Amino acid sequence: MVRAYVLIQVGTGEVLAHRAAIARVDGVVAVSAVVGPYDAIGLVEADTLDGLERITVEGIQAVAGVTRTITCPVRGSGTAIETSHRMTRRTPTEPPATAQTA
Repeated sequence: MVRAYVLIQVGTGEVLAHRAAIARVDGVVAVSAVVGPYDAIGLVEADTLDGLERITVEGIQAVAGVTRTITCPVRGSGTAIETSHRMTRRTPTEPPATAQTA
């Protein structure tokens, strides 16, 4: 199972009217109205990344009044999405790395 949070923008003052329609989209587990640059956040689940795309594009974006979405897949939710970038920690006594000059 693949999960993602979908940040959703709708027309001004329309989030409560459209929240129920978004919640009825197959694959949407939950949707909440929020305050900030986005009007709602939905939690979606699908069997594959392609399934997430279908839920977002054919489901959520098809709801009248939805103007923009950003899909944020959850790491480790059963997908092959992993990052090759690893954060490294240094000890407090270790000096920061500096660029070498020739």
